Amino acid sequence: MANIDYPHIKKFADRMRGADATKPVVLPVDDAKGLNADITKLLIDLQNAQSQQVGAQSVDSTVLSGGDFKTV
Repeated sequence: MANIDYPHIKKFADRMRGADATKPVVLPVDDAKGLNADITKLLIDLQNAQSQQVGAQSVDSTVLSGGDFKTV
């Protein structure tokens, strides 16, 4: 998967790292919408990466046929 930037997720993670455990974390609506958009993009990118990985895996199949048994 390509190195894709999710700025709102990074901003949220930075905010949580610096958060005080005794105070509630409040997000402005624009930040919450941006976080929602980044999470949605991340999930879509993950789904696409998994689909490509499954498509790249090929299954080799071998069929053996012994023919008929003959008595002599």
